[in-house]
Amino acid sequence: MKRVLGFSVVEVLITLTILMLVLTLSYQSLSTFLGFAVNTRSSFNEKQWESITRIKLKSSFRAMLDYYTVDENGSRTPFFIAEKMKVQYVSSSPMIFSNAPEVLVTLLVKEVSDEFFELLVLECPLKSVLPYRLSFVPVEKNEQCVQIPKSILAENIQFEVEYSEEQGRFQMEGFEAQAGISTYLHLLPAKLSIIFEDKNNERSWLFWTKIENMRKYSHSSNLGSY
Repeated sequence: MKRVLGFSVVEVLITLTILMLVLTLSYQSLSTFLGFAVNTRSSFNEKQWESITRIKLKSSFRAMLDYYTVDENGSRTPFFIAEKMKVQYVSSSPMIFSNAPEVLVTLLVKEVSDEFFELLVLECPLKSVLPYRLSFVPVEKNEQCVQIPKSILAENIQFEVEYSEEQGRFQMEGFEAQAGISTYLHLLPAKLSIIFEDKNNERSWLFWTKIENMRKYSHSSNLGSY
């Protein structure tokens, strides 16, 4: 009598069961690995964007211009807005508009949920939004203003502005007071800190100004246009 070679139904079922278990475990491991890789890449991209934004802001803030405008009393004063949720200044170092000699930079903190805030960085060519008075210039809906692609998220974001003692309100030497004109050293800040707070982490971005093109008034009554 010939013996028939092959596998029994039970053996095939056991083999298929083991194979399914191996494939399931392999899929779960692969999914976990791919998920970790995606999260790692996403985290890396976020950190890379943060670094790029920080470097751009550093150059921008360092090149802040003492662009003179009119305050609520009708006196000329450097344009700089610093409030709890927003900072605005004029810079000669564009982050986006490379062909613009002067730009208006706006930093906005917005609440995106009950747990998170975001930092938005917007830039506009100064000519498109000339701040004729010392007041915040709305730029979010201005078509000529562009936002840096990635916003920065944190559970809390706040600004801190510091003025150096050397920037006190001392009258400029050799310049006579004129009616309705502030003849003081520029009153722009020496340092801006942006503080990001999370549950287990707090980090700060520190930016220093270096005003090399301080515009001073002449003895003449001809003020010129700034």
